[in-house]
Amino acid sequence: MMGRVLGAHPDVHTFQELHFFDEIAGSPGRSLSQESAIEMFARLMSIDKDGYFAKRDTSKYRSDAAAALHGKSYFEPMQVYEIFLRYTVSNMNKKHPCEQTPQNVFYISEILEMFKDAKIILMVRDPRDVMLSQKNKWKRRKLTSDNYPWIESFRARLNYHPIVVSKIWKSVNSQIRALKDDTRVLVIRYEDLVLNSTDVVKKACLHSEIEFAPEMLTIPVKGSSNESDNLQREGIIKERMGKWRNGGLNAAEIAICQNMLKDEMKIYGYKVENIKYSNPFFVFYYFTLPVKLTLAVIFNLKRFQDVRKAFKKLVA
Repeated sequence: MMGRVLGAHPDVHTFQELHFFDEIAGSPGRSLSQESAIEMFARLMSIDKDGYFAKRDTSKYRSDAAAALHGKSYFEPMQVYEIFLRYTVSNMNKKHPCEQTPQNVFYISEILEMFKDAKIILMVRDPRDVMLSQKNKWKRRKLTSDNYPWIESFRARLNYHPIVVSKIWKSVNSQIRALKDDTRVLVIRYEDLVLNSTDVVKKACLHSEIEFAPEMLTIPVKGSSNESDNLQREGIIKERMGKWRNGGLNAAEIAICQNMLKDEMKIYGYKVENIKYSNPFFVFYYFTLPVKLTLAVIFNLKRFQDVRKAFKKLVA
């Protein structure tokens, strides 16, 4: 949602989730031939223009990629990435590229090293709402008109486990707190954005060094795992805040989340509720964790270049 808010600014282009760092970049500092660099550039163009889930056809973008990289014979992945970002926004008569891939939170040190003037906005949300969203993510295929493959629905359902979601939320927010003193990083609570949209978006604009534009507040309502996209409705709506209170999570899931994250929740002002849960459910989730993790790794092998490194980043 924040990506759509920023992308509504006349000077900003928000890219599709590119997954450059976790799926494309490879090992730091590796060199690329011109042919490999062109293929990488064309792959990024295909993702941004056709969508992350679309069938990848880099051939139709190779001539543009070759033109953008003309005259250079030595490349590193980060150089290709930077050229791609700047080439795309220039061709669209924009000034600022906005990258919204969630996994980028685990690569912030690399991003800030490469882009000294980068501005990063990190979003925090009540982990119980995050858990509900992840639990229902497999339903996105039925809730959107976008091209959402059935295999992604299957993978989303397989990936969900309350302990894993809690571990990832904890890991992400550990990364966020480590950056709290860096002036290039701004942390925004999702709940503050929906409750006080104008002031929070203005704060994001000030941080990003762009002028506030009223159209940033009239984004289409889409992207939820709990309700259908409604492109006829515009704005930053409040109804998605605290959805977990209306059902969708059982007591054991809520208890696992709160028990694992109570200290971090207090830091962000999320109240820990008194929940009575069923011990059989609680035990069930702990005993099924190894099986879930094994299956999730198997069905996500193609999503990560280094599964062990990716897993360590996600749940460390």
